[in-house]
Amino acid sequence: MGPYVLVVQRDGRPDCILIGRLEKTRLDVRVGYLKAFRPQTRVLVFVHGGFLGNTNEENSSLLVSKIIESLNEHKIDAAHFHQLGLHSPLYDSVKQIPGVMFRDHFSPVEVHRHLKLPRTFDEYFANLPRKQRHEVRRHTRMLEHEFSDRVRTQYYGAGANIDELVREAEKVANKTYQRKLRVGFKDGVEMRGILDFAACRGELHACILYVDAEPRAFVIGTLYQNSLHCLSIGYDPEFGRFSVGLLLVMQWIEEAFRRNQNAEITGIDFGSGDARYKSEICNSEWTESSLYVFAPTAKGLALNLVRTASVVCQGFARDLLQRLHLLEETKRAWRRLGAEPTKGAKAIPRISGLSPEYVRNERAIHN
Repeated sequence: MGPYVLVVQRDGRPDCILIGRLEKTRLDVRVGYLKAFRPQTRVLVFVHGGFLGNTNEENSSLLVSKIIESLNEHKIDAAHFHQLGLHSPLYDSVKQIPGVMFRDHFSPVEVHRHLKLPRTFDEYFANLPRKQRHEVRRHTRMLEHEFSDRVRTQYYGAGANIDELVREAEKVANKTYQRKLRVGFKDGVEMRGILDFAACRGELHACILYVDAEPRAFVIGTLYQNSLHCLSIGYDPEFGRFSVGLLLVMQWIEEAFRRNQNAEITGIDFGSGDARYKSEICNSEWTESSLYVFAPTAKGLALNLVRTASVVCQGFARDLLQRLHLLEETKRAWRRLGAEPTKGAKAIPRISGLSPEYVRNERAIHN
């Protein structure tokens, strides 16, 4: 519904800034991949990386206290802080300052995977586990043996044809289970604006893998502050046995090395969420969590109770399934169940974890 930005000033000069936006949305209360309850809410959303400047404990406390005041004064139901590091002052303030009944007690902790780039791709590949190197080579041989010279990779960078990139990526995304769950890559004004902005600035790094002239996998990333951020990835499930998604990611990483002539890219950020391929190709990680603060109202209390019950039940079930070695099998079953489209439902594009620069650009596009 509009931007929401807080600035702490000291001696007449900005000391820190917290960037967010006010959204009218639905709070997802999930059972596995299914959305069991989706009440309409007004939420302040603070993006990952949107806390800039002097991010110390004092400033964090001031900002959280001000946000709690805004929740009550402006009839806002909650504030949502995306991907806060577990050892950051802002995380501590969000966990401690709100009242006991309106803070987030059981926020799921996720692993954030990152790849620190060595000097060359050969050095990076040589440092991968032996099993991983073997799998990459084996699937490459399988793909080449099956399709010979009918495999090619198209790279999109500075000045790229965004219409073509989005059109080809959409063909793949439409076949993924993420699309059936109404998440992941989706053609739209927001996505096109981000990619066009990155291409104009020379910050777009995207690859599409073709087999028999048809797109079978894609990886799309943008460069920000010396890190290449993976925005979206997908592959055609019919080619899953060739691991085309993983093979294209490896090519995407190699291409980043090839085009990194000025050594401006120091790492590749694969974002939050512990997918198997991330753990196999990344060499750095940290833990983070997305937290809610609910308004000190009856509705805020009800939302917190419902969400907390859902998170606790899911956490208990996940731990139990993990101990029984049934977690991955259950995930696949949930994906099949969750992929059944709801009658009349519309796909909703989701883009999260964007840098502050892209958040500012997003507003400029829509205004």
